Amino acid sequence: MPRIGVLLGTICLLLITPLLLVNASRWQTATDRVRAAEQVESSVDRLDLLLRLSPAVSIEQVSTAGFIAADEALGPLPPGVLTLAGLDFAAVYDLNKADVDRLLEQLDGPLASIVSTQLDEARRRFDSDDLDVTEAAALYASIDKDISFAIETEMRRLASAAGAGRDSRVVYAAEVAELAAKVQLVSIESSMAWAYVEAQGITTPSIDRVLGFQSTLAEYQLLATQLDAVLVKGTRAGDAWSAFKHSPEAHAHEQRLAATSREVTLNGVADEGGPEILSLADLDIPAAIETGQQISNGFAASQLVTEAIGGVVEASLEDVALAAEVVTTDASSQRRGAVAWTFSSLALVALAVVGLVFAVSRPLRRLADAVEQIGQGRLDTELAEEGPVELRAGARALNSALASLRTAEAQATALAEERLDDPILGQRAPGTLGMSLQSAVSRLTESLNERENFERRLSHQARHDSLTRLANRGATLEHLEQAMQRSAKHHRPLAVMFIDIDDFKSVNDIHGHRAGDLMLSTIARRIVTAVRTSDLAGRLGGDEFVAIAEDVPNEQQALELGQRLLDEIAQPMTIDGTTHHPSVSIGVALAEGPFDPDEVLRDADLAVYRAKAEGKRRIDVCDDRLRREVEERAAVEHDLRAALDADQLVLHFQPTVEAETRTIRTVEALVRWQHPQRGLIQPVGFVPIAERSDLILDLDRWVVRSAAQQLAAWADHPLMADVSIAVNISARHLSHGVLAAEVADVLQATGARADRLIVELTETALFDDVTVAAAELQLLRDLGVRVALDDFGTGYMSVTQLRSLGFDSLKIDRSFVAEMSSSQNFPLIKLMVDIGHILGVEVIAEGIETEGQAALLTSLGSDHLQGFYFARPTSAAEVEAAVTLAHVSDNLPPSIRPADEPSPEPTGRGATVSR
Repeated sequence: MPRIGVLLGTICLLLITPLLLVNASRWQTATDRVRAAEQVESSVDRLDLLLRLSPAVSIEQVSTAGFIAADEALGPLPPGVLTLAGLDFAAVYDLNKADVDRLLEQLDGPLASIVSTQLDEARRRFDSDDLDVTEAAALYASIDKDISFAIETEMRRLASAAGAGRDSRVVYAAEVAELAAKVQLVSIESSMAWAYVEAQGITTPSIDRVLGFQSTLAEYQLLATQLDAVLVKGTRAGDAWSAFKHSPEAHAHEQRLAATSREVTLNGVADEGGPEILSLADLDIPAAIETGQQISNGFAASQLVTEAIGGVVEASLEDVALAAEVVTTDASSQRRGAVAWTFSSLALVALAVVGLVFAVSRPLRRLADAVEQIGQGRLDTELAEEGPVELRAGARALNSALASLRTAEAQATALAEERLDDPILGQRAPGTLGMSLQSAVSRLTESLNERENFERRLSHQARHDSLTRLANRGATLEHLEQAMQRSAKHHRPLAVMFIDIDDFKSVNDIHGHRAGDLMLSTIARRIVTAVRTSDLAGRLGGDEFVAIAEDVPNEQQALELGQRLLDEIAQPMTIDGTTHHPSVSIGVALAEGPFDPDEVLRDADLAVYRAKAEGKRRIDVCDDRLRREVEERAAVEHDLRAALDADQLVLHFQPTVEAETRTIRTVEALVRWQHPQRGLIQPVGFVPIAERSDLILDLDRWVVRSAAQQLAAWADHPLMADVSIAVNISARHLSHGVLAAEVADVLQATGARADRLIVELTETALFDDVTVAAAELQLLRDLGVRVALDDFGTGYMSVTQLRSLGFDSLKIDRSFVAEMSSSQNFPLIKLMVDIGHILGVEVIAEGIETEGQAALLTSLGSDHLQGFYFARPTSAAEVEAAVTLAHVSDNLPPSIRPADEPSPEPTGRGATVSR
């Protein structure tokens, strides 16, 4: 028995391949004919329109030329003469003009535009009496030439399309229609030529007119003979032409033309100079009317002939349309036949294939049932070897594969139950498949072992930091929670030590992140070395570490463990050739019982924050006092936010006087909090708390806005208009890089003068980020705002930095003024004054409390003085009163000191606390 694949493949190829080729050819041929038929229909429609337009334009030319010729020949006749003579060319002209316009509306494309333009020109000149017969003939000849060219073009297109459609009937019908249209045109021309000659009752025809008439007559007879030769009887055109030839009108027309030709030959023509035209005085009106009636009758007869020939043209066009319709019908029928033949042949092939498949379906169905059982997991199935060769071979292969699958099933069961020592795992199924299965079992066994190892590694990586290999944040918090539970269960306290590296950011900024990573790794190892083996060391992120020590009975042991960490970490380390001396700050939180792990970690964080605030490189323990401070700070921060919204803040102003004249030129704006329950709160009670968060930004904005509003209010005061206001700005605000933009907005909103506003900054604020500070200061100076350096002498800014930042004034810190009597401070103050003058800026000494200090600082060269000796911070009204009094008495009083204002305590925070 032949192989099924070869048999089916051979039959399908033998049947389908030629079938597809033949069908494709038939379909393409039919499609081409349909497309050609569509082109034929389009050409026939356009040709029909053009063959109607051409005689219509010629008739309009006849009426136009007749009107002009009558006017030239007869001159101005009395009204109604032409009508009586039957030569009312105007009425004929209007009628033909409407017919031409109707046909042009149906015509599209460039030809319609060209013909319309030429007709408009001819009609315009005719209406304005600016057209003679010769010019009219030239204009209409140009139009007729364009239409004739379009007819020839369309005939070629029709012939091409009809040739693609393999049908010459359309071309024949179109050629007949074109020839009939030419006969009609020549008939019209002969009528016009005859009219010129027949008008000899009034004029003697010229030689040109006679020759034109005879030429046209000959052309008419030639075309009529050609049309008679090509027409076929039984067609519409043939029947119409036969009826015309035997009509009395045709015989009368031919006789009239022949008689005219003989008459011209006998009577002669005018001289070469042109026709002999009678003058108006010699004109015999009755004779003219009689002649006109003869011409009119001749025109009427010619019109009948023209209309009869037009019937022939109409019949020819009907033959063309009918032939085009036949072409379209034949092409569509051919395509439908191709489609029907294709589906029929494919159906026969399908039936043949189905019959062939049915012949082998029984054994295939049995094989399919067996395969389905195998697919359902029934590996005990045994296939019968029957049917064609391929089916028997397939059954044998499946039975062999089933044996291998049963072995594989037993091995998979052993692997699933993790019986890795089961003998079945070593059994090998026969054949290549068995070898592959045995190899797969071996790899699966190895994969199980590798998976266990990978899961252990993955679990370790998921719980440990990749850089330091310490427990990560998640694992640390989980361990802390478990340690808290053990502490509560066994009543054994534990200690949580929050370890934060001091100034770690500078390591990254100066030496790079690689050096920072190496430092973190080294410090992590040192933490592991310092803690006990039972303690956990973890990394929370960044430069923050945690050590959790269980069973720490008291604070002393926690501090000893913390000190051991400090000492171990502080050992010098060399990274990329650079020696570092790392230090950390440690916060300790002790806990026993059911505490929240997050709260314990927060307490340790609070302790490390206080350790850093108190100098770094130290240990601090979170106690009740620290917790109360935190709660109080939180309460103050909350109330301060509400105070900003409730407008509870007020500004006091402390004047600064000129050293020599003691007159007030500047006041410093100092914020106070008018608390509804606690009364007036000094800056030291809330500014440091605001400095801890972005709340200080809102506080700075309020101070700047209020100071600008006060400047705007003083602008109209005769004595206060030139007084400046200085405001203190925090380091946090300066580092945000938005200070200059905010000041510009405030100045624009309030209308305050920029040169009356002074922004005071401390050395520490500028030292945090000198680049950002320099950019902001330059933007402020561009606005016209002056800049002062507050607390001069307490920082580490060099003279070079002072010069590059370009301050307008320096304020010597009050701590130097308070200790002026010291032998060390006196020269130092002198040096600071000299530095300010060398830099070209004003020097202000603050903290003046005695006349002696004022006099001494004046002698040292200080430009301005500020202190309680001259005035305490007070309201704007009090400052106005003091300036007014000084103006009246020409002497500033020694002080403006409200009774409720305490004396300041010297601090290192200067502008920050005095804000």
